[in-house]
Amino acid sequence: MTTTSLSLDGQATALLVGRFGEGRAKPLTRVEFNRVAQNLHQRGLRPSDLFRQLPDDLPVDRERLSLLISRGTALALAVESWSQVGIRLVSRADPNYPARFRRLLKSGSSPILYYAGDLSLLERPTISVVGSRDATQEGLRFAHVIGERAAAEGVVTVSGDARGVDRAAMEGGLDHGGYAVGILSDSLFKSVLSKRYRQAIGSGNLLLISHVEPDARFTVTQAMERNRYIYAAGDVVIVADSDIKGGTWSGAIENLKHRWAPAFVRTGHETREGNVALLNAGLVEISDGWLSHERPIHSLLDVRIDAPESLPLFSTREQATADDSSRDILFNLFRERLLSVLDAPQDTSNIADSFGLEIHQAEVWLKRAAAAGVVEITANRRWKRKQGH
Repeated sequence: MTTTSLSLDGQATALLVGRFGEGRAKPLTRVEFNRVAQNLHQRGLRPSDLFRQLPDDLPVDRERLSLLISRGTALALAVESWSQVGIRLVSRADPNYPARFRRLLKSGSSPILYYAGDLSLLERPTISVVGSRDATQEGLRFAHVIGERAAAEGVVTVSGDARGVDRAAMEGGLDHGGYAVGILSDSLFKSVLSKRYRQAIGSGNLLLISHVEPDARFTVTQAMERNRYIYAAGDVVIVADSDIKGGTWSGAIENLKHRWAPAFVRTGHETREGNVALLNAGLVEISDGWLSHERPIHSLLDVRIDAPESLPLFSTREQATADDSSRDILFNLFRERLLSVLDAPQDTSNIADSFGLEIHQAEVWLKRAAAAGVVEITANRRWKRKQGH
């Protein structure tokens, strides 16, 4: 695969947002790219038009854009390296970008996705299964059997390929001749090479896809963001095991807010406290007994909800209308993720970009986090972790 196998829009997008090579310019965040893309759209232009001319009044510094768009050699080398193990790229401007993500996440989805396998698996009926890494035995069994049932009915099992529930569900599908999609938050290159999945990718039974570069390392922020893709990829989602904090809990709460997919939570033997809390928060019950009655997976897929109206992680309209409990949940999610992005002091604008927030909302929550003793602001107006956190 060379860059010529990418559309011109795909090449331009990858150059603007991709982290490869050793460039002097910082790649655009998703929020920054969205601003540029919207500006181009208003002019009747596309990302590929930047190869010919860089307008002077784009919402990002012209010199920075020029440095990014000129990284063609570095992109070609990176794409060639990834293609040797079967990893490809697709941009949001391309027609084969997953329609689920485009429809539900809109510009909240990544401008570039990296994948290995059959991208069309995301066009089939799907069921996403999520849960804790340190799951109960009953949670693991439940996830594995759901994968088996999905395989028998031709439904694609979607999960995050993390240890525990995610992997149990995917293996349940693949071990019985079914299809699976693993949505990764890091190390796509390494996963594609693993013996566990190499054959399944080659046979077209498995798609591995990620919103971050194939050699990206794990971060909490990336793992949290990955949740939205797992929910958006499923016609329905089942939470097998959850704590009251962490990635599984955060993903389920975020989905309740955005209504990306109907979500069920397991009840029955070895039910965790988080499962009960999610049931009380509004998820639909699916009991252990549901499996013993051998009801079809397709019966779950009949559940439908309206597509979300809002795009960003936290929209202005929803902030204005949310009740106090909803605002507390959203702030707690923000605070939980905040420390993971403060490896070094950052200004309010960069933090807002990291979370897809309006600057005003970021300021409000940062001040609230400071009052709680989590962060503090420096003399040069940058936020940093408070000592002890």
